[in-house]
Amino acid sequence: MVDGIDRLSKQNDYDDGDIDSLKGHENVSTSAALNAIGNHAGLGDTHALRGRDKTSADIVTEHQAAVRGQWGFDPKEAAAHGAGAAAEHMAEHGLQSVMPRLAFRALGGLALPIHLVELGAKMAESVAADSNAGHDRAEAQVKSAMHVMILGNLNGLPRSYVDSERARYAADAPAGLVQRMTSALARGDNGLMAVAQLHCDQGMNAARAMVQVKQSQPDYFAAHPDVAKRVADDAAFRAGFEGTLRARETGEYDAAMKALDARDARYEAHHVAWRG
Repeated sequence: MVDGIDRLSKQNDYDDGDIDSLKGHENVSTSAALNAIGNHAGLGDTHALRGRDKTSADIVTEHQAAVRGQWGFDPKEAAAHGAGAAAEHMAEHGLQSVMPRLAFRALGGLALPIHLVELGAKMAESVAADSNAGHDRAEAQVKSAMHVMILGNLNGLPRSYVDSERARYAADAPAGLVQRMTSALARGDNGLMAVAQLHCDQGMNAARAMVQVKQSQPDYFAAHPDVAKRVADDAAFRAGFEGTLRARETGEYDAAMKALDARDARYEAHHVAWRG
């Protein structure tokens, strides 16, 4: 066994039929392949998977920051104070009850103070923003499941890279969806997952080319915008590219390249256009 190769991921077994199925379908995107697997697992919508996607936790954090950035405070945190102020204001004028929600009309001939009216408007806008964020969170969870599937089926990458990236998404991914997609592989979708392995290997070859010309990543991306675009757009290509750079840091580069050469030779033998 090549020194260090046992520390590389070996997470799926792609048989000759899976490799044969790639011929003529090399340009199917990783996103399209994972959406097809998801469809067979019961998903009805199409989800635009990218190289790196936000988790639902990322979306919550960004949403809270955006709310505070827009208004200078969180309307929800101000709501309790606003309701209390409204109650005091109405009690001072002899009203017996407090409306459960701030309104824009006068109550019993008494108009609410302008700052409470403004808070009501901001609360309404915040509720709408929360609804959008909720949709985005649900979308993020599906994408996280797809990333878990990709990373869990790639061969030849440093385990440290795969484990760290997979952990980021695994906490967000619905376990039931991951299980259904895994079952879809066993029912015949493994050839679709082989698309992700092919694109991962293309990303590894791109990273090797960068290493060989001794360019920094920004310089290489500037000279090869097609590679930069694929890193941004394709989750499997990105994993191959970044995983190769991690292999250089961990002393697994030579083993990773030897294993990559073996997979490339297999593509060649099956007449798969692997140079991408």
